Amino acid sequence: MAIHYKITKYNSLLILGLIFVLIGCKSNNSYSEPHSTTDNNSITFITGECFGACPAYKFVLPIKGNAIFIGEKNVKIIGHSTVAISQKKVTGIYDKFLELDFKTKTYNPNLRDLPQKKLIYRNDTISIKGTKNIPKELIFLIKEIENTVNEYVFNK
Repeated sequence: MAIHYKITKYNSLLILGLIFVLIGCKSNNSYSEPHSTTDNNSITFITGECFGACPAYKFVLPIKGNAIFIGEKNVKIIGHSTVAISQKKVTGIYDKFLELDFKTKTYNPNLRDLPQKKLIYRNDTISIKGTKNIPKELIFLIKEIENTVNEYVFNK
């Protein structure tokens, strides 16, 4: 009977440990929606934290005027920065964004340990995790925005 007690106690501890691991691996969506940094004529890109060292920031790209970068965690620049982006680059991003199909607005919401990325324009929000089952046009747009942040914010 003592063996049965040890096995039950071991199983309980194993299950409890597994629960803690799964809770710890859940993506931390601590980022908040931008407040005064957006308007109807801006594309906002938000990338949230993950369990590891994923960059967490907001990038607001108006059709005209300077972009706004808000670094939150695991980025070279923490805080609020205003960034001049070439109009050609802005127009290219807007053209790609407006070609997207907005029928599906959420992709892979249950994936763990991957940052949630959001694209917001007017009343449309596209939310993704990972790259599985995501239209290639959307992946290309996100890469274009991330490359723009790298070029104009981190490498200036």
